[in-house]
Amino acid sequence: MVVLLFKYRNEVLEDYWFKAVLLIVPAVLTAAAGYVINDIYDELTDSINKPNKQLIGKSISKSNAWKLYTVLNFASLAIAFFFSKQYLV
Repeated sequence: MVVLLFKYRNEVLEDYWFKAVLLIVPAVLTAAAGYVINDIYDELTDSINKPNKQLIGKSISKSNAWKLYTVLNFASLAIAFFFSKQYLV
């Protein structure tokens, strides 16, 4: 009896961890996309205020930054959509 209860509890805990990851990852991806779009629009300001920390225009081109922004947003939406269809129905 104790072994079955322990096995069931582990399965439930694993399911909670998976759900937690599916909730946290889209939020992190959305935040990362927000940082990317902020760097895109603040390129001129960053070149004046933080010339050593500027990424857009130096390390990453503006077109690649837009692509990264799009990929991060679509990945976030895809994971959130999967979570909503899998667990909230």
